[in-house]
Amino acid sequence: MTRQRPRPPGRDEPGAAAASATPRLLLVVGDDRPVRAALAALPGLARARVLAAADAETAAARLPEGGVDLVLTEVELPGRSGIWLAEWVAMHAPAVRVVLMSATLPPSGTVFPRSVLRFVRPPISRGVLLEILADAPAGP
Repeated sequence: MTRQRPRPPGRDEPGAAAASATPRLLLVVGDDRPVRAALAALPGLARARVLAAADAETAAARLPEGGVDLVLTEVELPGRSGIWLAEWVAMHAPAVRVVLMSATLPPSGTVFPRSVLRFVRPPISRGVLLEILADAPAGP
């Protein structure tokens, strides 16, 4: 009888490969501090630095600093919306991808800006977050 060698922990976990593809810098945008903190603390982000912004204009101001690979933003924000931010990103930071989050589904036929990688409804599970991170292009 041949014994199999034990595998390193986490290697067979769903999303383990995706975790290794974690973007270098993630910007979480939302007006709800606990939601921003919860997203920033999700397992799978250990290899990423996470910034937070309370609104779209603050987020847009942080993007030219460079290095942001992925923006996770609520659609409904104080002042300008997450859609506005996605349009701004498409025009000013075309390599950055945006994930829009909203409990309300967008109207049928909605066309998102080209920066939008995905639309998700909260709460975001660890598995979905890891899929998003795997799909997001890594920065320079």
